[in-house]
Amino acid sequence: MHTDSSSELFDLIHLMNKGEKRYFKLYARARAPHIRDINYIRLFDVMEKQDTYNEEKIEALNLVDRKSTR
Repeated sequence: MHTDSSSELFDLIHLMNKGEKRYFKLYARARAPHIRDINYIRLFDVMEKQDTYNEEKIEALNLVDRKSTR
C-alpha cells in the first residue's frame, strides 16, 4: 500500500519530459554533497523505469531512510 505523496511523486516523474528529467538529474548531482543524497537520484531512476508504482520493489532497494522521513 503506498501513500498519496509517493504516488504523486511517481506521477510527477512520469509527466516530466526528457529535458526536464535530464535537468533534474544534473541539478541533483551538482548539489549532492553526500552519498545519502545520491539515493534520491537512484530513487528517481527506479520510479522512472516502473510502468506502475511498486512500493515493495522500491523499499527492497533500501534507498530511503525511514528515520529521516518521519
